[in-house]
Amino acid sequence: MLAYFHSTTTLNYIRSLLTSGFASLHSPRDWSLSHVRSPALRRGFETIIDGLSDALDFSRTIGADAGASNSYEQGGGRGTLGEVDFYTSHEGLMLAYESALTRELPVPSSVVPPQSANVNASSASSATSGSSPSQIKAHYNTGAHFLWIGDRTRQLTGAHVEYFRGIRNPIGIKVGPTMQPEELVRVLEIVNPEKEMGRVTLITRYGASKHSFLSSGGESSMVIVHPLIDERPSHFMKAFSLSLTLVEIYFHHSPSWLLVFFPEIREIEPSYSPPGGGTSALSMYIIDAHLPAHIRVVQKSGHPVAWICDPMHGNTQTSSSGLKTRHFNNIIAEITASLRIHTECDSRLNGVSLEFTGELNEEGYSVTECLGGSMELAEEELGLRYQSFCDPRLNFEQSLDIAFLMSNHFKKERRGMTQSSVIDALYQEFKKSSNA
Repeated sequence: MLAYFHSTTTLNYIRSLLTSGFASLHSPRDWSLSHVRSPALRRGFETIIDGLSDALDFSRTIGADAGASNSYEQGGGRGTLGEVDFYTSHEGLMLAYESALTRELPVPSSVVPPQSANVNASSASSATSGSSPSQIKAHYNTGAHFLWIGDRTRQLTGAHVEYFRGIRNPIGIKVGPTMQPEELVRVLEIVNPEKEMGRVTLITRYGASKHSFLSSGGESSMVIVHPLIDERPSHFMKAFSLSLTLVEIYFHHSPSWLLVFFPEIREIEPSYSPPGGGTSALSMYIIDAHLPAHIRVVQKSGHPVAWICDPMHGNTQTSSSGLKTRHFNNIIAEITASLRIHTECDSRLNGVSLEFTGELNEEGYSVTECLGGSMELAEEELGLRYQSFCDPRLNFEQSLDIAFLMSNHFKKERRGMTQSSVIDALYQEFKKSSNA
């Protein structure tokens, strides 16, 4: 009961903060940039703030910012820039807990579920015979607005997929490097057979680390292709194990193709010399090896999904002191890679999932759990204010850094700049700072 009390109290407190204008964008010049050490970064952030302030001033001048003249408490509307839609979400991991919070409730009259959706059959039939649509009932998880299936619990015949199939909440599915394209489509067919719009969100989490692959130096050429999604008719032959990592080398009947697939993500030092010449190293991001295939197979299936990038969980590392951490540069690298790949695949990245906190200690300092950012948090500083009992979180300053970088990306995209120039401007400053 104490947990319920604290959960309810916290939600009510957040709602009261939002009502009071806590999340308002009307005063961007009040944002502090004192944490930014790099002069070039600070100038870039100040340029973004000046642009936002000018746009807000212009909106007020022409009367486009309705409701901003009076405060919400004085009878004025909060307006678009003063309002925030607030929803709760968590991983549906402990099914006993989730089941206890599942209720059969009337489907809102504004929602028309598909014919074979998870609704009460008797209620549905009575509704079609003339009763009110509000009598249609379905099972909802009342512990959150949105739940997701983790990358480790998405087995096709598992209890988690079965539970998620039966609730009417919008749901998410974590998609990692171990997810096969065919498996992804099968999960979608199970949880959303009617291809209902807005039902499923795919949350990708690959990691931004680079890995070296072999490239032949003779007449043979090499391409990195996942053999399970290669549509060319071919016959393959497994080869050898290298170090502690299982490496599968597949030779196509044509000598012009050498297909290499790493089913496990590990740091490796390739030393294999293919027939016909020497070797050369070719590096690529893990996300580049998987996300394009996942996007294309979903597009081909016709399933409507929203795509979200989770740049946190694929980029967890352990510091020399044994603390679990993440590096800001890897987080940004995965976000920018996702944006680029979605554009190349004629898709759209719909959101970013971040773990961050505005928590301060008694002296008013932010937590120190993730490396890097404009404050250039070093590994030896992690222990200063490391407070997480689970995963490391971005602090207030680092989350603001990401907001500025994303803003900079979309501003340049609107101006028609090329992808390479869109993602590099401020990000390169972070890389310079971290390498200094």
